[in-house]
Amino acid sequence: MGAELVPAASWHCADVAHRLRRGDREEVRLATGEAPADAVFRAWVESLESWALVTRSGITLALAGYAHRGGCGVPWVLGTPELVGYALSFCRASRQLLKVWLERCGRLQNYVWDQHAEAIRWLHWLGFELGAPEPYGGRGGSFRPFWIAR
Repeated sequence: MGAELVPAASWHCADVAHRLRRGDREEVRLATGEAPADAVFRAWVESLESWALVTRSGITLALAGYAHRGGCGVPWVLGTPELVGYALSFCRASRQLLKVWLERCGRLQNYVWDQHAEAIRWLHWLGFELGAPEPYGGRGGSFRPFWIAR
């Protein structure tokens, strides 16, 4: 099974927001307090670049993008439960985006919910460093800063 990256459109946001993985849904709630649809759309609007990972049959599996704040890139990825069946495509796409975004930004950093084991494993696999858990988002969640530099 294969999937490819395409430039993300607003309809990709709506599609993914209604099918977010449980960990992504909770991370969005704790970090922003927004409804998933609002948080996904805002991330897309505020991004300098965003991509959708889409199957050959047109199913949107994930969205990824980055904004630029404080002199570095701030990446984000939100996925659906179906993403598990496309792990190889997701890993290839992740490496591809990471390489390009690091070339553009030099450093990428953001926060991940401390209980989102899938996301933490993926960040480690990509080579990100993770800091100690700390409060983030103002809703009682514990998040870990993560970063990578070229």
